Amino acid sequence: MQKDEWYNIVRTTDPETSKSAAKSVAPKLKKAKDRVLEIIYNASEIIGVTDEDISDKDYVTTSKYRTARVWLERQGYIRTVSTRKSRYGKMQRVWVVTNMGKSHYINNIKEN
Repeated sequence: MQKDEWYNIVRTTDPETSKSAAKSVAPKLKKAKDRVLEIIYNASEIIGVTDEDISDKDYVTTSKYRTARVWLERQGYIRTVSTRKSRYGKMQRVWVVTNMGKSHYINNIKEN
């Protein structure tokens, strides 16, 4: 992601505080996107993952990777296939990698 592409992670209707936050996280987003795709890629063949599973994998809050996961979904690299309950009983979407996401991971991330 180029540093001037911060606008790809916000909506035009978002408040200025969200736009400011997007500008500040844009440089870190590529690493987060790669890590989220890697986690989902490695789990997809079995059962897929929820946001809670993603955060458990790296012991981080779910919000740390949420922006990256949203970007991956919008680009068509991941998709939701079902829902399941979190440990707190709330329904969460289950994510898997698409064929395009698999190709991107193998060609651009796995090699590094």
